[in-house]
Amino acid sequence: MYFENSSARLELIIKQLCVSLLCSLVLWPPCAHGQPVSDFDKMLNGLYRNTVDLVNAETLIEMQQNQSLFLLDTRELKEFEVSHLSSAIFVGYSNFSIENLDNIPKDAIIVVYCSVGYRSEIIGKQLLDSGFSAVLNLRGGIFDWVGKGYPVVNSDGKSVLKVHPYNKKWSKWVKNCEIAYE
Repeated sequence: MYFENSSARLELIIKQLCVSLLCSLVLWPPCAHGQPVSDFDKMLNGLYRNTVDLVNAETLIEMQQNQSLFLLDTRELKEFEVSHLSSAIFVGYSNFSIENLDNIPKDAIIVVYCSVGYRSEIIGKQLLDSGFSAVLNLRGGIFDWVGKGYPVVNSDGKSVLKVHPYNKKWSKWVKNCEIAYE
C-alpha cells in the first residue's frame, strides 16, 4: 500500500494496533469470558515478557489482506525449511543480525514469529531497540497458526501439513499437522 506521506502511514499503523489491542481485550483472557485457560495459553503466559505487542493469527490474516507488512521467521534454518508462513523471510535466531534487514524501512509493519513466540519476542525487542517502530509478535507462533488450520509452505513454496517442533519436549504443543524434523 502506498502512502502520500508518513503521517498517513503512521495513522494507519496506529489504527491497526488499536484494532489489535481491542481484539486482544475482547478475546483475551479466555477466563474473563468464563472459558478455562488452556495449558498452551498458560505456557505462553509464562514465557512472554511483554516487551513486544502481540498479534493473534486471525488479526494477522486481516492485516495481510489490507496492508503490506514484513513477516520475519526467527526460528533456525532447519525449522524454516520444514515449513513456514507463506511470504515469511528467514532471519534466524542464533545468527540473527540487524544488519541483514537494511532493505526494511524503519517504519514498516513487521510481524515476527517462531515456534511459540519466545524467540521472536527477543528478536522483536532487538528490532524495537534498533529503531523499528511497528513490530508485532505472532501470539503462539507457528504452532498456534497451524493449530488453527492456517497454511504453511515448505522451502519450495509448496503447501505442507507439517511443522518442525523445535525439539521433542515442544512437540506436544503442535496440533493439526505432522511433526517433522527434516
